[in-house]
Amino acid sequence: MENLKFKKAKLVLGVVLALISAVAFFLIYKNYTPTTKNVINPPITITSTANQVINEPKIAFVPTYQEEAVSLSQVSNYQALKTKYGLSLSVEQEKFLETNRFLLIDTDQVPFFKSQVS
Repeated sequence: MENLKFKKAKLVLGVVLALISAVAFFLIYKNYTPTTKNVINPPITITSTANQVINEPKIAFVPTYQEEAVSLSQVSNYQALKTKYGLSLSVEQEKFLETNRFLLIDTDQVPFFKSQVS
């Protein structure tokens, strides 16, 4: 009989402790408000936006590479490319290409965009 009373008391004590723990957890969680300050990693504020990289050392590197201006007549495959793709550039287009090293051409000047279906 005493063994049964002991088991009953143990069960009641366990239930009471579980209820107290649940109520305490609820009350603590209900009133919890997270802090807005980030103490471990404070926000980084940048005062200037002029090409700054954060956490990079400042180095005194100045690039010295200069591309040589090569005329189109010295480009070995220029005529072959014109022939292969059927390019017929005007004098103004050739002059622009010589000066600026690029040229935007119309789709009518190359066979890439011509439809094969007639």
